[in-house]
Amino acid sequence: MDIFVCLLFSVIGGSLVDTHINTSEQIGVYIEDSDLGHQEVVLDAMNYWKRRLSVNFKLVNNMDDADIVVRWTENIQGKGEFNGRGGYIVMSNSHAEIVLEYFDNSLEWWLYGKRTLRRVATHEFGHALGLQDTNKLGDVMNPKGIRIPNEKMLKVVGFVLPLLSIFMVMSIVKHYVSYLRAKRKRFELEKFMKENGRITKNH
Repeated sequence: MDIFVCLLFSVIGGSLVDTHINTSEQIGVYIEDSDLGHQEVVLDAMNYWKRRLSVNFKLVNNMDDADIVVRWTENIQGKGEFNGRGGYIVMSNSHAEIVLEYFDNSLEWWLYGKRTLRRVATHEFGHALGLQDTNKLGDVMNPKGIRIPNEKMLKVVGFVLPLLSIFMVMSIVKHYVSYLRAKRKRFELEKFMKENGRITKNH
């Protein structure tokens, strides 16, 4: 099984590193308490490698039983692999610890959120399974392919998005009002033509 996994690693373009994780057995994963959205990101990352490498994961309730521990933090303090953000991994003799940046549902995270964090989590799980970074275009192990906006950009987005939303709502209302006016004018015109037709017929 280990030879098979090594061959698959070479096919997807990554180099192997020693993580002390036995990929021929079930890999225990402990996910720190989080909401369903965050858990979904981690489970998607696990399913990605399960499909690609035929490795098996199992969720454990005790951190001491885990081969991979997933934690969340609101402030990653510049340790992230992607412009100081996103996530990073710490290896120890007992397990691999993946730290992912917490995301919320605010407008600032509209360009970030689940989609980007899913790629970050998948990338870090790849490291936990023994893969190194690559330069292969489109490879999830290529850190340059995962772009995360910095805090300044997120603040700009958080300021611009509400304005765009207001503009869109105003535009929709404007078009709807124009539609109602056109409909009323058409109704009045049809009414006038019908009444005019009756007058002509009577005469």
